[in-house]
Amino acid sequence: MKTNKKWMILVAFVSIFGLAISTGIRGILVPNFIDNFGVTDGQIGMLFTATTFFSVFAIYFGSQWGERYGLKKIILIAQLLNGVLFLAVSQIQSYTLFVIGYSLIQFCVSLLIISLNTMATVIQVRYPAILVNLVHFFFGLGLTISQRAGGELVSRGFDWVDLFQMVGILFFATAALTFFMKEPNAMTGAAKVRLSALPHKAYLVLLALGVGFYVASELQTANWIVYYLKTIYDFAEDKAGEISAVFFGLFTIGRLLGGVIAEKLGYVRSVVVFTACASVLYISGMLLGEAGLYLIAGSGFFYSLVFPMVTIILARDFGQYRATAIALVSTAGNLMTLITSLLIGGVTDWVGIATGYWVIPISITLSALSFMAAFGRQRKLR
Repeated sequence: MKTNKKWMILVAFVSIFGLAISTGIRGILVPNFIDNFGVTDGQIGMLFTATTFFSVFAIYFGSQWGERYGLKKIILIAQLLNGVLFLAVSQIQSYTLFVIGYSLIQFCVSLLIISLNTMATVIQVRYPAILVNLVHFFFGLGLTISQRAGGELVSRGFDWVDLFQMVGILFFATAALTFFMKEPNAMTGAAKVRLSALPHKAYLVLLALGVGFYVASELQTANWIVYYLKTIYDFAEDKAGEISAVFFGLFTIGRLLGGVIAEKLGYVRSVVVFTACASVLYISGMLLGEAGLYLIAGSGFFYSLVFPMVTIILARDFGQYRATAIALVSTAGNLMTLITSLLIGGVTDWVGIATGYWVIPISITLSALSFMAAFGRQRKLR
């Protein structure tokens, strides 16, 4: 039993790491997609919109499928499908088919994210919060490495086809690990509840807005920062990838240290302080231009502990309704990412990436304000 517990932890760490790499290379490859398919910035925005749309359904249904069919089956099937899809999509010449194929990839990616996070919560360990934070840490580590390594590979002549094939092989490797894992015995098994039965609805809506704007800002940074730096400052992919890697490197360090910091500051205060600091650094960096790019990169540290801490806060404040509350705020994150994808793509097509990119720092600022309003409201209720 102890051996399988260790194997499940290994599967969670390695799988989430591989997922992060598959997610992180997308931002590096945006210029490659534009050149290869001859599309506009707005069409790239539609790609992100389509993939986010599929993610909403995967997040919503993924946890239910895990409880019904078993987490191992869902994780293994999603990994194998993604391996096949990445290899198949790498051979596509039509942009329309590429969008369809990549949307299916993102559906499987989102299934894996919700399933692996669920698995991390049901593994019986003494300090479950530390395990969950470490799972998020490995995601940040994968994003960091993908930004740096992806930029280097592209600068050396590798294109999106090569990187997609590498990622496809990576998914088959993680599936091999999952195959030898036994099904977790403990399942969440949370009873399905009606939304009308949820307590503190206004508080939950504000938290959902906070998470939504936060997730959108984080993911859109991964999607657009390389293209922004290349277009505005004429950076090569490796230089732009370096800035992006600093952002996600500090993000990863924050995930590693986040549990300790949150225990000192308190969960609520940590979320408010970190989102506020992230918004100040991001906006300052944008206003300073090229001289402020490392302020933008530095904001990555303050993005780090927000989502894990909000998850813990939701579990504490909603008790038996925690599974529904967490699912709702996670869905809000995907919906807000979808909306911001449309905004960035549309504004970029209309007036340029210099203006369209401002959606990202504005989003993290709105996240901070939403969290302040949410926790202020909840404090009055107690």
